[in-house]
Amino acid sequence: NRLSRLGYRKVNLRNDCCLGASGQTFYGHEFHYSDIVERDNGLEHLYAFEDGRGEGCIKGNALGSYIHLHFSRSVEHLTRMHKLLRMI
Repeated sequence: NRLSRLGYRKVNLRNDCCLGASGQTFYGHEFHYSDIVERDNGLEHLYAFEDGRGEGCIKGNALGSYIHLHFSRSVEHLTRMHKLLRMI
């Protein structure tokens, strides 16, 4: 019945993946009512918030996150995504 998280976010990739290199910064927003209550210990966090908390998950080439990325602050991210999509 209530929003769990709402707002703009700045996150850094924890490891190299299809989105970019470890430490690379992304921007987005969260808007959701649910929270992850129990997490499989075998799943790595995709992002780190500035305070070090983990967010999202990655398993192989599958990514999951509450963060809705936007690419308006970095043409580099758009270029990388375009190249990846062309390879599919």
